[in-house]
Amino acid sequence: MRGSSRGGLGSSTSRRLLRRLAEDPVIFSRIILGFRPYPYQEKFLRDESKRIIVCSGRQVGKSTVAAVKTIHFASTRSNSTCLLISATLRQSLLLFEKIMGFVESSVLRYSVERRRGRSLTLKNGSRIIALPCGDGDTLRGYTANLLVLDEAAFMPEKVIANIALPMIAATDGSCWILSTPWDKDHIFYRIWSGRHGEWSRYYWPSSLNPMISRSFLEEQRRLIGEERYLVEYEARFLDDRSSFLPMTLLRRCVEDYEPELVEGAVYGYDPGGGCSRSRTTPSA
Repeated sequence: MRGSSRGGLGSSTSRRLLRRLAEDPVIFSRIILGFRPYPYQEKFLRDESKRIIVCSGRQVGKSTVAAVKTIHFASTRSNSTCLLISATLRQSLLLFEKIMGFVESSVLRYSVERRRGRSLTLKNGSRIIALPCGDGDTLRGYTANLLVLDEAAFMPEKVIANIALPMIAATDGSCWILSTPWDKDHIFYRIWSGRHGEWSRYYWPSSLNPMISRSFLEEQRRLIGEERYLVEYEARFLDDRSSFLPMTLLRRCVEDYEPELVEGAVYGYDPGGGCSRSRTTPSA
């Protein structure tokens, strides 16, 4: 009897813990993934809204916490399809690799059925797939339970409105839109400003991150100038009249490509926050 009682207690305790892990992404993050979110990230993780938008500055951990929330979603909803979509494949893969880093360094590695390229399948039947938005052709044919649109302000509006969002129509799915700001002539700004239904909104300037010092931010303000600082670190939208080139024109210049297929010198601008890059093929 005594042994039976202890076994029952242990089983009951295990069930309660599993229920808490399934119900609370913050506990899931701490215990399963070993990631301790900041308070502002905890609010995002615990938000049960199906429509969430995050407008952020640099280095606030939006991609990291989105990765955690995506893992929790896929782990607790069997046979779900989670699509990670960004303006370029490189950006989508950065988020996908964050997810894989958490999975492979935790007990969840035993829950992986297979990984193939930029797709992860869990043993509960859920899939996480990273895709570039391109002009929308790479997205057609998918139905999703979750859309994660990372750096959405740099994606063509027609792809978000006409191709991505309809993917969750039949599933009554969820959509999380995250980005640093760009111009106001875009669906990201209209959602952020409250013109598109009921969305949970999170404003994360870089100063929220306790790891970023005030002195660093002041240094950046001096180095890059006030206008760019407001966009990059204060997450503020600027009008086209404040720019040397119209922001809508710059967005149309964003093109995804496979670098190894391009011969000669390649120059690119990463509006999502990386840097301008160049690569020169060595001469024979």
